[in-house]
Amino acid sequence: MQLPDSFITTIQNTYKEDGEKFLAVLPFLIQETSQRWGLTDIQPVPNLSYNFVAFAKRPSTAPRKARGSAPPAGTSQDVVLKIGVPNRELTSEISALKLFNGDGACQLLESDAEHGLLLLERLKPGIMLAELEDDDERTNIAAEVMQRIWRTPPDENNFIRLSDWFDGLKKIRPHFNDGTIFKRTSRTS
Repeated sequence: MQLPDSFITTIQNTYKEDGEKFLAVLPFLIQETSQRWGLTDIQPVPNLSYNFVAFAKRPSTAPRKARGSAPPAGTSQDVVLKIGVPNRELTSEISALKLFNGDGACQLLESDAEHGLLLLERLKPGIMLAELEDDDERTNIAAEVMQRIWRTPPDENNFIRLSDWFDGLKKIRPHFNDGTIFKRTSRTS
């Protein structure tokens, strides 16, 4: 499988030695995970960035944790395979998806935090919020989702606190001359 150069560079620059190890074992992880979870027709998404993400199919006979009834025998479920460098953010994501349990977010079907593996329900949205013209409608929909995913976290958890993320942003800001990585562009008529 040919990985985009931009993905390889991002993994190498972000994760250094761990990124190199990840890239070296990624083909094996894809193959092993496919066998383990019964995945077929694995198609990487075109815009890989910090994780390997691919659409796949899972036979209805595969073990399932998803909500609802299983599809009829002989059919398959559309899923998303996500493989990342094992790290605190990925572990926090797995914990959050377990806590949400498919309510307001995709269902986490399988996971292996030690190896950075997630198998997710594939959601097929109709219209993206950004495409809606009515700002009140967008705001109401976003607020409804936020209410659905709100949970009191368990006392023992490995979630990343926002203060930790903000501290991380403070550390990298000097690398951008106290600006951001985004450049403003002006439109001319």
